[in-house]
Amino acid sequence: ERFKRRIIRLGRKFGMSIFGLDYIMTEKGPYIVDINDFPSFRSIPEGVSLVSDHIYNSINMRETYRSVLIRAKS
Repeated sequence: ERFKRRIIRLGRKFGMSIFGLDYIMTEKGPYIVDINDFPSFRSIPEGVSLVSDHIYNSINMRETYRSVLIRAKS
């Protein structure tokens, strides 16, 4: 759980909402060796669906935000 939170923070630092990473387990815990800004989702059966939903929701949020700003300026 702690490692998962660190991964999410790392993605946000780089401005990525969709990403993958490779890591190895060491005696001291997990060690990140690679971050992929557009990873393969072959091993995740619902991966394509999850990514397309995320993109769709991101676009809708951006459009909603833009509409609110336009109304606020009027």
